[in-house]
Amino acid sequence: MSSLTSVREMAKEDTSAGASGLRSFLDQLKKDKELVQVKKKIQKGDEVFSIMWRLNSTDGPAFQAEVEGFDIPIVANLFGTKNRWARACGFPQDLEVGEYVERFMNLMLSKDKPAEPKVVMDAPCKETKFTGAEVDMGRYPILRWHKNDGAPYITMGMVVTQDEKFGRNVGIYRVSVLNKNTLTVLTNANQDIGIHVSRARARGLTSIPCAVVVGAEPAVYMSACTKLDLREDELKFASRFNEGKSIEIVKCDSSDIYVPASSEIVIEGELQLTETVQEGPMSEWHGYHEEKMKTLFMNVKCITQRRKPVFVTTVAGHEHSEEEVMHVIQQQGSLNRQCKQRITGFVRAGCPQAGRGFTVVVAINKRFPGWGKHAIAQAYSIPYVALTANNIIIVDEDIDPHSSEEVMWAISTRVDPERDVIMFPATPVNPLNPAARKRPEVFETTGITDVSVCSKMGIDATLKKFGSLEGHERPVSIPVRPDKETYERICAQWSEYGF
Repeated sequence: MSSLTSVREMAKEDTSAGASGLRSFLDQLKKDKELVQVKKKIQKGDEVFSIMWRLNSTDGPAFQAEVEGFDIPIVANLFGTKNRWARACGFPQDLEVGEYVERFMNLMLSKDKPAEPKVVMDAPCKETKFTGAEVDMGRYPILRWHKNDGAPYITMGMVVTQDEKFGRNVGIYRVSVLNKNTLTVLTNANQDIGIHVSRARARGLTSIPCAVVVGAEPAVYMSACTKLDLREDELKFASRFNEGKSIEIVKCDSSDIYVPASSEIVIEGELQLTETVQEGPMSEWHGYHEEKMKTLFMNVKCITQRRKPVFVTTVAGHEHSEEEVMHVIQQQGSLNRQCKQRITGFVRAGCPQAGRGFTVVVAINKRFPGWGKHAIAQAYSIPYVALTANNIIIVDEDIDPHSSEEVMWAISTRVDPERDVIMFPATPVNPLNPAARKRPEVFETTGITDVSVCSKMGIDATLKKFGSLEGHERPVSIPVRPDKETYERICAQWSEYGF
């Protein structure tokens, strides 16, 4: 096997996914000078981390590189800019975040049914197979991406599980390599995979089939990052990013789980439900080194792959990391869908990127006194907000939730802290919440590190235009804006003024 297969050669080998496949995506990135072939061979994982950190700071390109000691190249930062993410979704490039969120919400609310995945009998991911003693995770360039990481991590692996009632789940979860045939898998109780695990335990099972997919068509990655309802199938939803075309899937060799036929590498095994191991720390998306955790592990039984695979990877921690780019708009699309169903006067919602998902901003059309505080309580009823957000900020419709500057202006000029800030008592939340005051090593119900404890803050940053009914004894503040008619006329005649 050659140590570095050219992107153009790989694209020729992509027989299953057509123009939407990963190989074709790489080829197009190279054509547009959005993919760099690294000249220097990578020696250690923290080189990749530092390269990514600089690229994330500058909206840099994707890259492919050889790694010392491995004959499989890595590709990274594939979706690390807003425009590459948009390309992966099949969206126009150069739109504002709010426009992408709107498009994403419309996809989720669409009444047109996505296409069912198409089962095929043979696939590129079946070209090479390793079983039994041949299984060796050390064959792949899975490195300690940061010197503080407790293990090598598979950071772009899509974990596939199946439930008899709720069907298939495909999600990107934290996976580390313990040894040549053992992986850890993070299975939080509040995630779909955690629900699959708890239901399997209730049926008396001691393990369930599991697959970890590394590398597939971009549409599948986009779908795997999306917070869908429990009964929705990510491989079905992926067709929405694939021009409505079905995703081709193939049966695993060791179980009845189906995976994308175009996958680069498929790791098959059994997720153990009655034993745990210690995992971590890891450099996480929220910008901190997450402490050690108790988690479940997977015994690897079989690995299938392409003859010349590439290993897709990324790192997290930077505010503009690829992982943040991949999640932030999907997350907000899902949030907007739920807000529209629950919040009175809802206009739009956003999660400022610097808030790493822990701050939610909701704009409302306030037509009744007290709606700002009502909206805080209504937002709290949204599962994502209840489990993840530490701060809920309600603003008027003249404030763009995606603009940190506008939100900060609203907080600074429309909030009387004693009157407009509501503190909610500490409750169990996502275990990866860095602000949480406490995190038990083991949650007795699941046997793993599954919850932390944190309070929440609600801020009513709306104008108190109903006066004394909202505890405001002064005339309502009037935002400074140019006269609309005059401004539009000036803009239309701009060149006549000599500008």
